[in-house]
Amino acid sequence: MRERSTTLDLFGAPHLPEGTKYQPDFLVPEEEHALLRHVERLPFSEFEFHGFTGKRRTVSFGWRYDFNGGGLTKTEDMPEVLSELRARAETFAGSASGSFQQILVTEYAPGAGIGWHKDRSVFGDVVGISLLSPCTSGSVEEKNRI
Repeated sequence: MRERSTTLDLFGAPHLPEGTKYQPDFLVPEEEHALLRHVERLPFSEFEFHGFTGKRRTVSFGWRYDFNGGGLTKTEDMPEVLSELRARAETFAGSASGSFQQILVTEYAPGAGIGWHKDRSVFGDVVGISLLSPCTSGSVEEKNRI
């Protein structure tokens, strides 16, 4: 298995896996803070993965993937406040308007990291938007990421 982490060259430019895009400052600070005010009120629950509780909390809209054997299930529609963000993410990824049918919001506790993983293929292209800190590596899998 090939390692998929970001490395820096002599001049500090990130080298990302083929098919990956990165855009710093995708949201201006005012947009980020406004979005965070909405995110803080979402109905998060502990993340469960094959019987273990992860060091994160999540909430899904559109579709939810149950990692304990339940697979993909329909869930609540996306809140209107996330619709513009979804549209911008679709544009960034070069995807058709309305093609992103799922939003997963993940809250990581201070010090909790995210290791390399492969996103479920059922979701196709994936765009990750990091709030409060930049993110150029982690779960990069030959897909579009911010």
